[in-house]
Amino acid sequence: MRPSYLAIALATTVGLVACAGSPTKSASNLSPEEAITQRINERWQYVIDKDYKSAYAYMTEGTRAILSLAEYESRLRLAQIQW
Repeated sequence: MRPSYLAIALATTVGLVACAGSPTKSASNLSPEEAITQRINERWQYVIDKDYKSAYAYMTEGTRAILSLAEYESRLRLAQIQW
């Protein structure tokens, strides 16, 4: 697999896993679709801002158990995609 495809696959996987994490503080009147959209946008904004620690908090507990913050940061920094 070419490195650029690997980076895209990694970014997609990380994004999908991040969506499955615990909910953020959102207004209780949001629909499930609005709540997940808000959560996705918040996480990606942290990635774009290079606030990897905050973005990492959106990962599931299981993912955080096997992927350290340092590894997560390293993967995002090495990705050939400009956020």
